[in-house]
Amino acid sequence: MADKYGGKMSKSKGNVIDPLHIIDGTSLEILLKELHGGNVPEKFIPKYEKMKRKDYPKGIPKCGADALRFGLLAYTAMGRSINLDVDRVAGYQRFGQKIWQSCRFALLKFDKGFEPPTEFSGGQTILDQWVLSRLTATMEVTEKWNPTYEFAASVDALYQWFKADFCDVYLEAVKPLFPWETDINEVQSPEAKQARQTIYVCLDRFLKLMHPFMPFISEELWHHLPGVTQDQALIVADYPSPVPAWRNEEVEAQMAFANEVTHKARALRSNLGLGTKHPIANAYICSDNIKAAEAVASVVATLTKCTAIGVLSDKGAKELEGTLSIPVDSSTTFYIDLAGAESFDCAKQVMRFKKDEDRLAQSVARDSARLASDSYRKKTPAEVQQQHAEKLENTKAELAVTRETMAMLANRLSADDIRSTATKLKLSIGEDLDDAAARQAFLEASLPKKEKKKKNKKKGKKRSRFADKGNKKKKKKKKKKKKEKKMTYGCNQPKQKKKKK
Repeated sequence: MADKYGGKMSKSKGNVIDPLHIIDGTSLEILLKELHGGNVPEKFIPKYEKMKRKDYPKGIPKCGADALRFGLLAYTAMGRSINLDVDRVAGYQRFGQKIWQSCRFALLKFDKGFEPPTEFSGGQTILDQWVLSRLTATMEVTEKWNPTYEFAASVDALYQWFKADFCDVYLEAVKPLFPWETDINEVQSPEAKQARQTIYVCLDRFLKLMHPFMPFISEELWHHLPGVTQDQALIVADYPSPVPAWRNEEVEAQMAFANEVTHKARALRSNLGLGTKHPIANAYICSDNIKAAEAVASVVATLTKCTAIGVLSDKGAKELEGTLSIPVDSSTTFYIDLAGAESFDCAKQVMRFKKDEDRLAQSVARDSARLASDSYRKKTPAEVQQQHAEKLENTKAELAVTRETMAMLANRLSADDIRSTATKLKLSIGEDLDDAAARQAFLEASLPKKEKKKKNKKKGKKRSRFADKGNKKKKKKKKKKKKEKKMTYGCNQPKQKKKKK
């Protein structure tokens, strides 16, 4: 066991971490007191106090026993030595909080008449089939590595499934089945009933899988599941094993495509300044594989907060004039129709993209000139040159996307709006131009260069009464020294000492 810097823990170094401090938390004052009461030499105490203040400015946060156990098991992937970082353990404590909050949220979806399924054949919708297939893949990992005591792989698989698959995708996608304004006992649609059964099976299996790694929180939450009595104990329950019938690689491939489209769509929304609180009326997926796009269109619509998503072939993409797009892969593109976006300030976004274009264009010109110079080619290693060349290509691609998006947004503005935006950016555009000519002139114009402020070198300038106090103190010290010098060495003869009476 070593500290986070790789140094061996030693009482004489003052870098030993008490496990109880991680479980219960402690303050910086207590950590500093322990240095004085330990085996640390007195001359090294100031040095180690400085390190403690740097590493734990607010002390060690309360992480709990579950987070410490989970963190130590995750560290075993590094090998025999563990460089223990308290911040990483604190991250697993936040993961425990996510488990608690997500399970409590999922438990609210069960109605009073819900009964746990005795025989569960599997899900019917693509979402249910996918999340169960991913759960089976996770159980296969735990069954493979737990008997060999290589728990790091099991811990990582459970972490990824719960956080990325169950919480970020499945729970978000089934939210529309359970409207907040409707009493949960009145929600009895076939899709909602199926989702309840899937949620129960997922939570029951996951908490049993997590019990060896986070025993306290898993035991507590398992007793809140419907049908579990206080006489039962999770510690003696059967450990889950994989269900081969749930494994569906075709559905996993479809949902991987849906997640990729969702990621790109969210990136486009973020780039346009459209948060998830701004619903979009119409969006489109244009792809060569129409069947795959149609299978996941409803899931993507829910995850991207779009009212409806249409599916078109690449030939039908020509009809989507005035929409904004982002490529997903070589055969798929996602389009957003801003006509249904509420409270979207198009002129403000055009101004932002114009500033980004100017910044990226300057970066491209500067990097291109540097890469073209002979001295750079001679002195810079080949690996560094390749890295800089890749960075330049990425910047060029970003510049092209910025210009394309800005042109699409500018097409929605009238000539008056273009002139108003140009005035704010200090660009000169003719007043007699029509809409198309004004847009073209705006897109081709470059932002004026900022003038550097010249320093005022005039002497005798009157100082402000808010001048730096430090300079005044320096002047006072200089005057005092001169005065003392005069008093001491003012005359050539040395001072006569006074005779004591």
